[in-house]
Amino acid sequence: MHYISKGTWNQKLDVSKTRFRDFHLLNGKIVQVPYMTGVGYEDNICRSFEGHEILKLPYGSCLGTRQFSMYFFLPEKNDGLPDLVKMFDSKPGFFNQEFELRKVELPKFCFEFEAKETMKEMGLDRPFKPGELTKMVDSPDSEDLCLYKLFQKSRIEVKEKGTEAAATTVAIIRQQQARYPNPSFVADHPFMFMTREETHLLAGK
Repeated sequence: MHYISKGTWNQKLDVSKTRFRDFHLLNGKIVQVPYMTGVGYEDNICRSFEGHEILKLPYGSCLGTRQFSMYFFLPEKNDGLPDLVKMFDSKPGFFNQEFELRKVELPKFCFEFEAKETMKEMGLDRPFKPGELTKMVDSPDSEDLCLYKLFQKSRIEVKEKGTEAAATTVAIIRQQQARYPNPSFVADHPFMFMTREETHLLAGK
């Protein structure tokens, strides 16, 4: 597992351009959130997959020669995140078409999750069941022992200058194809994100 304590964008977003705008929630409600804005993002790649958009924001040299980037996966529809997650799990060819970007607009956000629920979703639920720690704990009461709660959390904060994040591993496949005129990437509804070093990723939604 790799950690980026304070990752700085290779091309920082301009703090003076941060403005409150509408963000569309999955339930149809609209809330006001601060949007970070950057222009002239020709070095940042945007890809599309069946109507969904994928943005790559590279970090600077935060860990010597090791290069990390953050990827944002934006569904085509405001309520399309659940379908995007299913597609991500079932289809490997997520990177099809490449675009250079004219403008980027992203909401500032902080994301946090507890490891217990993530482990259960991955099928690692045995440590939370009574009697499953007998081989690990030398105690006459080991049959009654189990993990009640795991207080290890992962957290990521995304700001104009970069992120504070932790990364874990997920596989991803890249394909490069034709370039198109420069569009804008505007994340005004729920999306996924990943921090990547080759195949080392932090994923969330």
